[in-house]
Amino acid sequence: FELLDVHAGLACSACHGGDLGPSVAELALQAPEDVRACIACHDSPHAQPFAEATPEGCVACHDTQQPGFDHVPEQVVRPVHDRTDFALAGPHKELACDQCHSREGLPNGPAMSGALALSFEQRHPGRSTCVECHADPHGDAFQGGTLAQVIEGRTGCVRCHDGNALKWAPVESFDHVLATGFDLVGVHDGADCTACHKQGDGRRLGALIHPGMGESCSSCHSDPHSVDGRGSVALALRDKAFREQDCHACHNQVDFKEVLDFDHDRCGWPLIGIHERTECIDCHGPGEDVRLAAARKRNVGVKVHCAECHEDPHGKSFDQVAMPQVVEDREGCERCHGQESFRELPGGRFDHGLWTAFDLRGAHRQVRCSECHGVDEKGALKLGEFESLANVDPKAASMACEACHESPHGQCFQTAATPLEIAGKLGCARCHGEQSFRDTPRFKHEFTGYSLEGTHAELGCVLCHGALAPGATPAPRSLARLLPAAGTACADCHSDPHGGQFRSRPDPSCSSCHSDQTSFLLPAFDHTKTRFPLDEVHEPLACSTCHQSAARLGGLEAVRYRPLGIECVDCHGSVLGGSK
Repeated sequence: FELLDVHAGLACSACHGGDLGPSVAELALQAPEDVRACIACHDSPHAQPFAEATPEGCVACHDTQQPGFDHVPEQVVRPVHDRTDFALAGPHKELACDQCHSREGLPNGPAMSGALALSFEQRHPGRSTCVECHADPHGDAFQGGTLAQVIEGRTGCVRCHDGNALKWAPVESFDHVLATGFDLVGVHDGADCTACHKQGDGRRLGALIHPGMGESCSSCHSDPHSVDGRGSVALALRDKAFREQDCHACHNQVDFKEVLDFDHDRCGWPLIGIHERTECIDCHGPGEDVRLAAARKRNVGVKVHCAECHEDPHGKSFDQVAMPQVVEDREGCERCHGQESFRELPGGRFDHGLWTAFDLRGAHRQVRCSECHGVDEKGALKLGEFESLANVDPKAASMACEACHESPHGQCFQTAATPLEIAGKLGCARCHGEQSFRDTPRFKHEFTGYSLEGTHAELGCVLCHGALAPGATPAPRSLARLLPAAGTACADCHSDPHGGQFRSRPDPSCSSCHSDQTSFLLPAFDHTKTRFPLDEVHEPLACSTCHQSAARLGGLEAVRYRPLGIECVDCHGSVLGGSK
């Protein structure tokens, strides 16, 4: 080891003995052909990759002519630099050494000078990644997350960028799904990069405009189903995909407005019957950009009730405390209605007696609902009220017939002579049944105060009551076609065959003489009750012998009973006059 240049002036103790280096005795034991290497006495400041790139030792770059060993020609060090883990290529090849290894600090670090100048280790840290010298224009967007840490053997920035390019442009084979975990499909594939990324310096893209990464649409897009600041409609729905705001459950990335094979059942509200045939906007209304808004009018729980969308045509009549709230496990409108058609009730669902306290029997069961309740201007059935009499309570415990029907009898059966109750029945039900109002199974004529006896019992009703003329219209809602009788006195129906001969009597009624209604003839008339009792001479005579027909007012004839004289000459005349 020849002492030349910087080694020439050193004292022996600077290299031999003690802790400074091998003793002379130790060196004498080495073979003459052994050459002393620099690292035998000096520690190398270089990182292992750089040392391994120079197997010839320090002299490959350094000489011993100047102290400090830092005067290395660039043309010497550059080939060695290329053999390390960081080859000088592309824009790095054009840089001067002190642009990266300056004594005054790193290009992106604080400047140093004077006594604070950086040490060799600080100037030559063995940097290998871009971010050690360059600020990351993407922030930490590509650190961790879904980004692949190694792409085709490349790590760091060169996973996507070409390190040899002068402007660090993205590589042509940039794979967005591999680099970010988000595949550009449909409209995303045609979108400009700056639509999602902030514009950086030059051609560098900044971080994402919207926070978050991955497959969640809500990371970048606002929820189009959010209404009135109430949050997403999806959060109130039953389906897990909606609750987690998984837009892919319904939408695709080719056209976000297109929803194929949407299953409304997933909302917790299956579309059945008329709902299935209804257009979406009829319930949801047109939203912004044809987006559907929430269907429900109020912010309620998951279970949907008819009243949330439909006005109650019954005016809450069926929601009162007295009404059953659950019928065969059905609640609300479904207690009676189905979803096929709201105007038609499924068979057997509606129990008129249960809901109105008025059971439909007989003829009432055959009548259409609209005949009693009427319809509105839209043709919808008006329930909860009556078409005939609006002041009648439809939930009254007892519904009188006259609430809907006019009495064809007037006040005939409201007299003191008429019983108020017959066989436990009141009102019209005293006589009429519900199978047919013309059928009167319980009617007896004595209910009118006039019993039918004898000949009257055998007569047809129309002989006394008459009948409507052909084509005449009966009273509204009345099936009766009989007219009220003229009265109960004989003279009300029968003309007087006696021409008024008995009007002056104390009892001018027919019954004073005619007590038998089987025949109005008087075969056993008691003549003793008259002013002229019949003696043995007159009794055998026929009545017509004395009571003969005579003319009366109007030219009609009637048998003359009174006034007749009771003296002999009144009938037989005077003997002197020659009368018989």
